[in-house]
Amino acid sequence: MLELRCFGYMTDLQAITTQKEPICEISAEGFDMESFVFSFMNELLYAFNSELSICKQIHIANLDISEESYKATAKCFGEKFNPQKHEQGTEVKAITYSNMKIEQTKERCDIWVIVDI
Repeated sequence: MLELRCFGYMTDLQAITTQKEPICEISAEGFDMESFVFSFMNELLYAFNSELSICKQIHIANLDISEESYKATAKCFGEKFNPQKHEQGTEVKAITYSNMKIEQTKERCDIWVIVDI
């Protein structure tokens, strides 16, 4: 999962407890798949930087795809980063478009994104 790999740089995701209630909700939109992925990941990174939210599971609440736009809202489950409990990994400074690659098939969609650390 795209979002989990990003958080996996920051801490050990096995140490993150998933709460019953979402720790944050995000909205993202883009004019194509690449801009949508960038926006979605950027919102997840913002949730970490502003609220210390580590998302282990993400539930897409609403997804709207048309020829003009991609839009989604999502509920994020996990917990707040606590340096007393969670190992601090590498800080992700930014999401980039650099070498972004998206491969779609009937069964799945694989996405590769390079992050600035």
